[in-house]
Amino acid sequence: MKTSLKKMNLFLCLTGLLFGGCHTAQSTDTPSRSAEKATESSTSQTAQSSQHSQPQSEKTIAQSSVEKNAASAQEPEFNENNDPVLASMQSQSQKTPQQDSSSPDKSSVSQAAQPAPTRIVYPVTRSVQENGWYCGPAVMQMLLSHYGLEASQSNLAQELNTSSVTGTEYADLARVASVHVFGAEVQSDEQPGFRPWIGKTGSFSADEQSTFLRRLKRDMDSQDVLSAAVDVSVLYPSLNISAAHVVLIDGIEVSPEGEIQKIRIEDPSYLIEYENEEEHWFDINLFLRAMDQCAEPGYIW
Repeated sequence: MKTSLKKMNLFLCLTGLLFGGCHTAQSTDTPSRSAEKATESSTSQTAQSSQHSQPQSEKTIAQSSVEKNAASAQEPEFNENNDPVLASMQSQSQKTPQQDSSSPDKSSVSQAAQPAPTRIVYPVTRSVQENGWYCGPAVMQMLLSHYGLEASQSNLAQELNTSSVTGTEYADLARVASVHVFGAEVQSDEQPGFRPWIGKTGSFSADEQSTFLRRLKRDMDSQDVLSAAVDVSVLYPSLNISAAHVVLIDGIEVSPEGEIQKIRIEDPSYLIEYENEEEHWFDINLFLRAMDQCAEPGYIW
């Protein structure tokens, strides 16, 4: 009988501690969990009312314990898994990770894939210049092929007034391209056709570069190609050749912000052998420097 009373008193003490612990947990909750606080408050009030009635319940429990001892040789021990307060607390603690997991992962948002740059390309059949000063006629041959026109380099050289001493002038490139593609030379600003820009070595200013890039972007958007003169040593330092050279521009790479960041060219030089597509592409700053350092800077657009 005394042993049973001691066990029951221990049970009541454990219950009182658990109820008291639940009340303490209530005071440490965050304001955002008001629903959980209301549930715990209700449970705490039940626990307090149970504590006030302990003297009377001890007698009742003691009497029922005698009856249980008479009916059973062994008294069942307290099982915390069956305690409703513990079950409620465990249930609430299990919900917390689920709520946290529903919040967005900042690291995954910051590591989201950035938009890829866009490439605009109008591939043409490459023409290799037939001699050392035919880069102009070879570029014109490729330019005309973009519009479905054919012409030999020798005939184009005559139309362009190409010389083994001076090469090809940009004004002649614009004139011949306009005649073949648009049917006439350009006589006014309103007339469609190709136009030349001619600069001075080392004086390709920031404003002039911006104008060139704007014209280039407009030509690419209208499905046109154009040509520009570059210094060979800048684009191909391994060749160890410093000379003015004309190439065809038939593609651009545009950043998500709309800025040109790479240029694609077809080079007519027989010294250049393309092994893969990426060898056609040049960083925009490198290409602008090659234009600036050319002995005879210029382009047609």
